[in-house]
Amino acid sequence: VIRGKPLSEIEDLGFSAVTYRVPWENGGGIELPNDLSPKAEKWMLPLTLHELGHALSLEHQDGESVMNSSLKSSDQRITCNYIRQFCRTNDCDAASFPICQSCDS
Repeated sequence: VIRGKPLSEIEDLGFSAVTYRVPWENGGGIELPNDLSPKAEKWMLPLTLHELGHALSLEHQDGESVMNSSLKSSDQRITCNYIRQFCRTNDCDAASFPICQSCDS
């Protein structure tokens, strides 16, 4: 579930967006701001991808990454590192994903 909320309500929690994981709190899902200025709307896709990453058990990563905690990166690609992190939590084999078949283990 993805819900829109006024940015001020989300910022009261100290964030720009929030993902509630299992066990689902507040009904679960992702809360994104629904009142961004047109200038700030360019961050909506990276912010949404970042929160979807959290919903899939991904943690913050440094550097050029959509999972960078400050959302400074414009890199929105799914990488083998994301797949490995997902598989550690969800009991799957990262090597079985095509994106990981050509990267170093």
